[in-house]
Amino acid sequence: MIRLVGYALKACALLTLAAAVVVAAGSGLLGPPDAHSCAVCWGSSADDFASRGATWGILFLMAMPFTIAGSIGGWLLYKYRHSDRRNRTQPTDIPHPLATREESAS
Repeated sequence: MIRLVGYALKACALLTLAAAVVVAAGSGLLGPPDAHSCAVCWGSSADDFASRGATWGILFLMAMPFTIAGSIGGWLLYKYRHSDRRNRTQPTDIPHPLATREESAS
């Protein structure tokens, strides 16, 4: 009995979601199309303030992923290059066994 209620609720939720998607798509298709252009296309000259602002905005938006990736890559490279300086241990005065010529007392 509980399983049937669970299945019914899932089916009802899926139907509600499907209906919401159909209504949203239908309202978008039935509405009047918007015919706006960007500031670069709308501006009549290249010296227009809005055209220059849109151009700089596009350039900054294009540069941001490269800035973030370069910063992360530079930090990783810095950490990689400086990691062995921290992990070095002081050399001890223990000689290598093959380098010594001590005789055993037998």
